[in-house]
Amino acid sequence: DAETEALTDALTEAVTDTVPDDITDAVTDVTTDTVTDDVTENASSFVRGKVTGNKYESEFIGIGLDLKDDWTILTDKEILAAAGLGGDMAGLDIEQMIKDGKAVYDFGAKLDDTTNIFISLEKSNALLVALVNLSDVYDNSAKALEDMYKTMGFTSFEHEKDTVKISGEDHLVMNFTASVNGVSMHQSMIMFKSNDYIASVV
Repeated sequence: DAETEALTDALTEAVTDTVPDDITDAVTDVTTDTVTDDVTENASSFVRGKVTGNKYESEFIGIGLDLKDDWTILTDKEILAAAGLGGDMAGLDIEQMIKDGKAVYDFGAKLDDTTNIFISLEKSNALLVALVNLSDVYDNSAKALEDMYKTMGFTSFEHEKDTVKISGEDHLVMNFTASVNGVSMHQSMIMFKSNDYIASVV
């Protein structure tokens, strides 16, 4: 295998150095398409996280939550209702939704009427997920959140990116605040790349 790779590298360099640009471009295009196909074919099929008591574990995303007993785990129907999708999505299978390429909530829990946590996934393209800069995704999300809370009457917005340590590794987190008439809403978002999905913990 090592000899094959070395030969491929040598041939690629030779081709690049000696042939016209149009042929080089063609070789590059074929290589890019091959890489894209390989990444797509190797992308794992989505598997929902498992909930045991107040513990959530997702091998697919590579994360877990161990909530205290005063948290209440939400059913799929309650999760959809909390997301404002209850009436439109009644009876739909969450796992099938995400396999069909739709964004969906995989887990939800609440501490009280004002404190909750949700895990959602959005399907994309495996190559795009691999290449995307999560910092840019956070910035776009902040703008989308601001637009959403404006429609709800909020008038003041702040957001900042920071890092949080999870299982010994640093992860980027976005902290977002919206306020109106002395009432504030705080939201933290941590994103993860997983195959051809981007997962968010909010």
